[in-house]
Amino acid sequence: MFLIGRKGRKSWHLAEFLRADEDDRHTVTTFSATVPARVALAGNPSDGYGGRVVATVVPHLEASVSVEHGTSFQVDGLEFATIDDLAANDNLADTGDAALFLASLVVAARRWPVSPCSVRWATSIPRSVGLSGSSALVIATLQTLAAANEQTIEPAQMPQMALAVEKLLGITAGLQDRVVQTFGGIQGMTFARRNERPPFTTRTLQPRRDLDLVVLYDTAAAEPSQTYHGELRQRYDGGDRDVQNAMRALARMADTAERSIETGDLKQLGLAMNESYDLRASISDLSPSHARLIDLARSCGLAANYAGSGGAIVGLAATVAAGDQLASAAVREHLGFHRWKVLASVS
Repeated sequence: MFLIGRKGRKSWHLAEFLRADEDDRHTVTTFSATVPARVALAGNPSDGYGGRVVATVVPHLEASVSVEHGTSFQVDGLEFATIDDLAANDNLADTGDAALFLASLVVAARRWPVSPCSVRWATSIPRSVGLSGSSALVIATLQTLAAANEQTIEPAQMPQMALAVEKLLGITAGLQDRVVQTFGGIQGMTFARRNERPPFTTRTLQPRRDLDLVVLYDTAAAEPSQTYHGELRQRYDGGDRDVQNAMRALARMADTAERSIETGDLKQLGLAMNESYDLRASISDLSPSHARLIDLARSCGLAANYAGSGGAIVGLAATVAAGDQLASAAVREHLGFHRWKVLASVS
């Protein structure tokens, strides 16, 4: 994530801005942040059930938000004279794309005074396919609002603050996406059960070998993740043993993936990814249009798992040729495709 204050033609990183003297800080009027997409590699969706997940950010698929000081609060053509006027709006969820930003303003204002501003945004993250495009926009917004109002948000607090934004809009979501997008890199995360503290712990993983990763998605089959999560939560809370046992098994797959990444055992990592998907498929009727992405990746020799719960998958290519074969298949099938390499950090 990059957070910048702009003074004339000079761009400042947040840390530089906060070190500047008061006179210089007051001349900065525009702030911007960029937050990447994320994909879960293994263990998902046990994060909502006291489980474990290994996930990573996706470079070059990102959401950008800029905030500029003004005389009122403006987002996507909507305008409010005061933050109280905005907070009093009972229909935030019905304001379309502006909803995430308006709700972010309300949540930020609960923690500190928020000065009037306009919010602009752009994203290259495909929406509603399970790549955490919404949480990327929310985190970027909160970071820019904090900087614009000379506040800081501790990394351990950001995931919960971002989650509060989406809960305000009635969106069912968990902490996993927001933890990865806050801390960056590859994260090995452990989640508490409801009302336990702390709600999560996380550790940045250091891969011993390069990881050749791909994302495959079908925007025509996009589906909001709350559709899936809402149904699963009802079954879990209702005592469905199959769901409860699957969540424990998924947490073990995250354990395997974490060890595999740090020991360089890509075969075991691939097995953990495959088993994570197979466990999900064993307890849910998955969309055929989503499942076919897994089948396509596996037919090309990649290990594959759902990236989230909306229609994108993540694949691990054991060879360059396997990744190339999937890239060609994606073109042929008119699917979205993104490939990147996570470089080994340990020799």
